[in-house]
Amino acid sequence: MKKYRPTLKHGFVFAAICALALAALVHTLVQKSTSASALSRAARISVSVVIKFGKPPECKGFGICQITLGGSVNKQALKGELSLEDDGKLAIKVAEKAPDEQPTIVVTKDLDLSPDIARKLGLKSATIQQGSYSFNGGRAVFNARLAK
Repeated sequence: MKKYRPTLKHGFVFAAICALALAALVHTLVQKSTSASALSRAARISVSVVIKFGKPPECKGFGICQITLGGSVNKQALKGELSLEDDGKLAIKVAEKAPDEQPTIVVTKDLDLSPDIARKLGLKSATIQQGSYSFNGGRAVFNARLAK
């Protein structure tokens, strides 16, 4: 038994070193992936806005007529949130049912956001691009031109 003691000691030491190295590697990988995803979610900025539904110039039908920081809320204009998505798109979300709501929302011409809204989103300027977009659950995601 005495002649195996040094071998057993070296074996235990080797196993302990391997276990510590593996634990440190796994901890580093998990910590990096967790903090990166938490940062991207935390970095998302949203702005409270009033969204006037309708198609310009009469602001009738189902589309986006105007987005402002404030203003009166009525049957055509609802409070909502405008946010910058991770993929460079802009999203709106309203809590109430939009007037004349349909599954597709139309932006008939490029819609420039005010400099105040752009600044609150951390941008120099922002423009929602003309097009038809899916509108589901009070939420739509728009293609946009953004200047940082």
